[in-house]
Amino acid sequence: MILASLSVPEGAEEKSRSSSPYWLTDQPGADGYTTNVVYTVAEGTTDEDILRFYVDTLGREWEHCRGEIPVIQLGAPGSPSPSPIGRMLSETFFRNGANVSVLAGNLSPMAYAGTFEVSIDHNAYRNFCSGEDLR
Repeated sequence: MILASLSVPEGAEEKSRSSSPYWLTDQPGADGYTTNVVYTVAEGTTDEDILRFYVDTLGREWEHCRGEIPVIQLGAPGSPSPSPIGRMLSETFFRNGANVSVLAGNLSPMAYAGTFEVSIDHNAYRNFCSGEDLR
């Protein structure tokens, strides 16, 4: 099991765990499942600290890529287009048809909540680093 084999940063504690099905078509039956685990970390831990930990521990054996999601602040209707006020970082790892995504957005200075999330799909439909469709 991938989740059981993953190390966690020192001081990180599991807060919650859930598994959810996903569908790629309207056909009956789920196409796959993801398991999501949310961890709390010590105060002062940054998004870069968490992503560096996973790159250092998984990076030699897994293909990986960095993601940055711009965060915008929405204004009132009719106001000028919103501009980015920050970013949320993630790192996605891929090996042998499995994806592990580390989502560290809740550790960014603008949205600090002291948590990060690890999402695992052991039979992924896409390599999110290369964009290759696997099914």
